[in-house]
Amino acid sequence: MLHVVLFEPEIPQNTGALLRLAACLNVHLHLIEPLGFVMRTPAMQRAHMDYIQAAPHTLHPSWPAFQQTLSQTVGFSGRLIGLTPASTQTLPQTTFQDGDALLFGAEGPGLPAAQQQACHTLVRIPMAKGQRSLNLALSVALTVGHALQSTHTWPA
Repeated sequence: MLHVVLFEPEIPQNTGALLRLAACLNVHLHLIEPLGFVMRTPAMQRAHMDYIQAAPHTLHPSWPAFQQTLSQTVGFSGRLIGLTPASTQTLPQTTFQDGDALLFGAEGPGLPAAQQQACHTLVRIPMAKGQRSLNLALSVALTVGHALQSTHTWPA
């Protein structure tokens, strides 16, 4: 199983959409606090609808708590892969393994340097020249799709 890790996400609609993705594609979603929203808001409920019950997900109170939990997770490959536009390695150049954890930073600040340093490798999504960034939910969906293809672990 792949793991998607959101470090201090800020926008409830992105997180809600990713809970739906986790449920539909059998990906474990990890949310690292503090969150920029309250989980039980109308915006969050609209975004995840009833998928939250089916989505494998864990809420971690801090970065150290996440690291400890992940290191004890059965099936974790041991590879934390950070997504950042600062990387020279692109998504199409990356081969994933089942059990990888894909780490994404918050919508505004991105992935902080300390979290980047904890990663096995850093990857960027190539984009058209002059464009800044994709929406977080779109970035995760593209990366998860590539990782599922790479590992041959699409749901049956």
